[in-house]
Amino acid sequence: MIDYLAQRTAEHIKQVIPEHPASIAVLKYALLIVINTLGIVLMTILFSSLLGTFEHAMIIMIVFALLRQLTGGYHLQSGVSCIVVSSSLFVALSLVTFSDLYCIIFTCMSILLILIFAPSNIHKQSRIPKKYYSLLKIAGCLLVATNLYVLSVPFALASLAQSVTLIRRR
Repeated sequence: MIDYLAQRTAEHIKQVIPEHPASIAVLKYALLIVINTLGIVLMTILFSSLLGTFEHAMIIMIVFALLRQLTGGYHLQSGVSCIVVSSSLFVALSLVTFSDLYCIIFTCMSILLILIFAPSNIHKQSRIPKKYYSLLKIAGCLLVATNLYVLSVPFALASLAQSVTLIRRR
């Protein structure tokens, strides 16, 4: 469905502006990213607002997205599944609370997973040369380590959820 919408929109753009330098394939790819991102953001905002967890869901979504840019991770096969799984995860995690001790434990677990597995599955998603991958790992660890000072439960949950997506068989 999302693929069809992106394809039709790309074709329409090319029809209206035939001299546009981007090909239909490039336009479609860009539109897929925009539609997926917008879908996740809108669904997360809607459901977290209904549940009264908007602030926590926004923290989770932002931390997850930032960490994902630095460390990579598993990608779902379809845009619809990405939207449904991601927004459901963000909203579900926004409902969770626990003590500072667990916040520290989950933050340390995230750092450990990043040290072991990051960056993961990033070579097809980024133009960053492989020689800088160690810097991405360090940046990801530093981002997560800030939560040892802040002690934010949503931050810890987002970090752990994203860090788990790094795990894959080699």
